[in-house]
Amino acid sequence: MIAVAIAVGGTVSLAPYYSSETKPRWDRAAAYLVDSAGPQDIIITQNQAAEFVLASYANRFQLDSKIPIVAWNNPHDTARRVEEGERVWAVYGRYGQETQEREEGFRQKWSEFGIPGEQVRFGSHILILRFDNSAMGTQRTSDRRSTGAGRRHYPRLSFYTPNP
Repeated sequence: MIAVAIAVGGTVSLAPYYSSETKPRWDRAAAYLVDSAGPQDIIITQNQAAEFVLASYANRFQLDSKIPIVAWNNPHDTARRVEEGERVWAVYGRYGQETQEREEGFRQKWSEFGIPGEQVRFGSHILILRFDNSAMGTQRTSDRRSTGAGRRHYPRLSFYTPNP
């Protein structure tokens, strides 16, 4: 009887631990990009570590090799790459155990490129912002005039569930 009580108590106390998300869902993010990104698009990650992790999963899911996955290097290089692509997919996500840039800092960097056309979150650790290049230049100018430079308006956030 005591063994049963210990087993039940152990199960109840460990349930929150095993039901919580312990790993970033890079697999779901890669599957989403395989389904959504096109050959003229560009995927830009927050840094080289995130680029490595995403590229590993993208290879497993057979992302089109014409779609480049690059790390954010500096604003000028990123702006040049953005102009080359049809759509830009900005990817933020946790990797490893090290301290990383906060999500608000990531959003701040990308606010210079306008308002994302779509935001998709994969679990609690990965965020993808899609920017449509054709609207980026005009959107940047008109947004600052109509909403003010300091205000931020993010479109509806959605969660992606891959097809079984």
